[in-house]
Amino acid sequence: MKPFKTTILNSYWIFLPSLIALLTFTLFSTQATAQQTSYQSHDSLYQLVLNHLKQKTDQKLFNADFQLQTLSRHINFPQCQTPLNLRDRTPEKITGRNTFQITCAAPEWKVTVSATISGDLPVIIATQGILQQAMIKPEDVQRILVPHKRVRRGGFTQVEQVIGLRAKRSMGPNTILTVRLVQPPYWAFKDKKVTLVTQVGNIKIETKGIALKSGVEQEQIPVKNLSSKKTVKGIIIAPNTVWIP
Repeated sequence: MKPFKTTILNSYWIFLPSLIALLTFTLFSTQATAQQTSYQSHDSLYQLVLNHLKQKTDQKLFNADFQLQTLSRHINFPQCQTPLNLRDRTPEKITGRNTFQITCAAPEWKVTVSATISGDLPVIIATQGILQQAMIKPEDVQRILVPHKRVRRGGFTQVEQVIGLRAKRSMGPNTILTVRLVQPPYWAFKDKKVTLVTQVGNIKIETKGIALKSGVEQEQIPVKNLSSKKTVKGIIIAPNTVWIP
């Protein structure tokens, strides 16, 4: 009869290969499971969107603030093995709700992320009351920043854009100037009287007429001669004065 210790040792060597195989299988199974459960972090998606928003609003929006709509924690995607691609679905929008699609090529998946953009925009306001038809001077206006929701369509962003224009109507202090509130610096106004100037030899002749179109300096407009009742074309050379060649 074999000793008891020898029997145990023999049994150990018999089962050792199976034990090694079992441990090896368990190790590879654990690694495979870990790989299968490796997910793309939501923070990496948010950071991709934020980087794009900063570039999109640079020099266009001041004091920009971004509010991202977070994804559900139950939504997960495998770790992307290629660079993520972002497509801006609303490239023309600088403020308000923006939508972005993020895609991965390997493994293939995509997700939509939304963000709300807010901030300040530059506008030109009246620093004092401006009378109707008054020409706007540098001291009449200034550039300030206001929340984007206060900005109206057609608003001016540079002081130089409004200097020399005329007010279509009277404006009070702090009025935001838009294209609807101003007009070119007309020197002649439609249906208003103008002086018609012509020259015959060394003699300058002045008559009265009616401008049939508003016009600025050096612009050619049609006018009606009140004496002859004829319609001719002339060049505006001074306020309410038209030269007839």
